[in-house]
Amino acid sequence: MNKQAPVSCVYWHKSNTKELSVMRNCPKCPVETVTDPTQVVYEDYYHPQVVQVVHHVEVVRRHHCVPVPHHIYTCSVRDEMCGPTAMVRSRRR
Repeated sequence: MNKQAPVSCVYWHKSNTKELSVMRNCPKCPVETVTDPTQVVYEDYYHPQVVQVVHHVEVVRRHHCVPVPHHIYTCSVRDEMCGPTAMVRSRRR
């Protein structure tokens, strides 16, 4: 049977270097190796990548009819007869 060292024989250094110190009166224990599972540490590096973005623009030319007044004047001329003979003619009718 394996005898384990008493707790008082093994202690951690205060420097937190994880080294075990064994006192003189402790039995010599065989060295064991324990392997922790691998921890993956990622170092991400980012590199610029040119991405072409095409923006399509459509120009629509819209034509609208807008009323704009354009004044046109006509002129007519007529002759009227004034005097005593003009009255006689208008009575006959």
